[in-house]
Amino acid sequence: MIIQELLEILVSSNDIGLEISEIEGDAILFYKFGDPPSLEDIYRQVEKMFCEFHKSLLSYEQHRYCQCKACADTIDLTLKVITHYGEFTGYNVRQFNKLIGKDIIVAHQLLKNDIELHEYWLVTPTLPEIIIHRRILRNGCNGKAVLNKPKAERSPSCIHSLAS
Repeated sequence: MIIQELLEILVSSNDIGLEISEIEGDAILFYKFGDPPSLEDIYRQVEKMFCEFHKSLLSYEQHRYCQCKACADTIDLTLKVITHYGEFTGYNVRQFNKLIGKDIIVAHQLLKNDIELHEYWLVTPTLPEIIIHRRILRNGCNGKAVLNKPKAERSPSCIHSLAS
C-alpha cells in the first residue's frame, strides 16, 4: 500500500505538465511532447518530487504502528529519477498512451545501470544540450548564463540532506 501512496505523491507533485505513459511496478514513465521545460523548471520539479517523497516517508514512519520488517524498512525506500531527451512517438489503446522509439528504449535501459548510489537523479547529456541550444537560438546569448541563478543558489536543502 505504501508504494501506491508514494506513486500518488509523485504523480500529484507534477507541476510542469508531464503526462504519464505507464506505471510499472514501482516506476512511473513521465513524458512530454514538444519543447522540453527549462533546466530550472526540471530541477525544481525533481527537487519537489524528492522532497515530497521523503516527507511522505517520514510521516509514514512517525505514524506507523505495525512493527513488521516490511513496514519498518519503509523508511529506507529511495527515489531514482532519470531525465532523458529524445525522439519518440506513441499510440493510444483506450485510455493508455504507449510510447515507442529508440529513446524510450534508452530511457528504460538507463534504469539498469551500475550507479552504486541508492538514490540519485541521472540526467543524460542530450537534455541540457538541447535546452541550451534552443535558448541560444532564441535569446542569442552566445552560450553564456543559460540559467539565471548560480549553481550554489540552485541547490535545494532537502536534496543536500539526501546526498549526505
